[in-house]
Amino acid sequence: MMFKSLKEVIAFAIGREAQAANFYQVFAARSEKPATKSMFAELAAEEKKHQELLEKLTPEQLKNFQPTKLEDLGLDSILKDTQFSPDMEYPGALRMALKRETESIRLYSFFAEQLMKDKTECQTSVERKQLKQLFDFLVAQEQQHKNKLENEYDAVVLKDY
Repeated sequence: MMFKSLKEVIAFAIGREAQAANFYQVFAARSEKPATKSMFAELAAEEKKHQELLEKLTPEQLKNFQPTKLEDLGLDSILKDTQFSPDMEYPGALRMALKRETESIRLYSFFAEQLMKDKTECQTSVERKQLKQLFDFLVAQEQQHKNKLENEYDAVVLKDY
């Protein structure tokens, strides 16, 4: 799947944010542990904010976007995948959310790479540049989530190591 316009990418990203918000809302409602329930509810709210941000995003805002370099602890590569269960403990919920954010980063990074490889998909270099800026923006949004989750995991779970 390759996108040809900002509108297509934004619509796709809005859909993914809505799915993520729903994903976290469902797990918040089904969680029995208060900390886990709270974390999933917070993540759902953050995904809704991202959705609203994307709904209002303009090409002018993308032009001024400068990604912030965040420290990557790399926890996603060493932590096991976790399946949801209503009695899931907080560390498992963090791992699950961290893996989900990593998947989003990889997806948007893949699209950005494909865009730069297959230059025939876009009509002009201006359109290609705008799409690249948008994918970079989307990656940065997901990296912020991932960074927050990694830091939380480090502070709460790995604090004694």
